[in-house]
Amino acid sequence: MNPRTIAIGAALAALIFCGNVAARSAGTDRGVIEALYEHEIHVQGEEGLHVLEPMEECSWCAEGVEVAVTFLKYARATLKPVDESRGVKPLKCWVLRDGRGGS
Repeated sequence: MNPRTIAIGAALAALIFCGNVAARSAGTDRGVIEALYEHEIHVQGEEGLHVLEPMEECSWCAEGVEVAVTFLKYARATLKPVDESRGVKPLKCWVLRDGRGGS
């Protein structure tokens, strides 16, 4: 194969991948904390099951709490209770699984 053809194909593949990442990166989903594990929070959202790893200790996290997951970047999100009266700051998390369509 021609090296130029390979380079063009690789560039197109990279653009398609980056476009998919950008399309999925931002957004918000609401749901309920389904399960808490040692280093994971499982949120059953309207768009799918999200698996998050908190970057800090969470004092308000409990199974059954209704939350909003705000996806900031491809691998980062914040989690906060829908009940704003709690007066808590959003919890910063790593996204281990984005349930909005797949990783």
